[in-house]
Amino acid sequence: MAHLAQTLDGKIAAINGDSRWISNEANLKHAHRLRSLHDAVMVGAATASLDNPKLTVRLVTGKNPIPVIIEGQKDLNFDDLQMIAIHEKTIVLYPQGKQRQKLPEAIKEKILAIPISPGKDAEQKPVLYPADILKVLYENGISSIFLEGGGQTVSYFLQTDSLNLLHLHFAPLLLGSGRSSFTLPVVDSIGEGVRFQMKHFDLEGEILMELLPNHKDV
Repeated sequence: MAHLAQTLDGKIAAINGDSRWISNEANLKHAHRLRSLHDAVMVGAATASLDNPKLTVRLVTGKNPIPVIIEGQKDLNFDDLQMIAIHEKTIVLYPQGKQRQKLPEAIKEKILAIPISPGKDAEQKPVLYPADILKVLYENGISSIFLEGGGQTVSYFLQTDSLNLLHLHFAPLLLGSGRSSFTLPVVDSIGEGVRFQMKHFDLEGEILMELLPNHKDV
């Protein structure tokens, strides 16, 4: 499942990546509770770098999930990532054939780097397919995954029919600019959009949408 917190105009961060804090404390606790219910919590490289999250369940009672980072062609500075220091093991998924950076001995044993054969997205850029990501993680003992961002990563899982559930939190805030919650292919008709079954809940004055995708027939 995935979770995003957004403004009323569909932004998850300011243009410079600042996102603290769009949502309220109740939503933060909700996100930590969702982390505790899954084997792993996964973020894209941009979220890992910009937000530098701990990915713990410190606000609720439960077990910390295994952090997973989807790394692109650019190297991440693992020395600076809080999750590396906090967790016993962090899984890093990267495109097969990428020249790996040499990791400092202090964190080398804490990172499980797994190569995945990349495909191409609509713009012919190298990309790791969600189906391959899920398969590799399952082979490494992970049966449930909480995808916590960013918007591009959630969008890619959504458009490839790889999400079972999406939680979308609306904060009473307008930015007028910034990073959009979703980046999806251009459609020519309303019928080509992604439809959901929907429930909504009040989180201390802010709205949480629980969205169940209507999966396409395959």
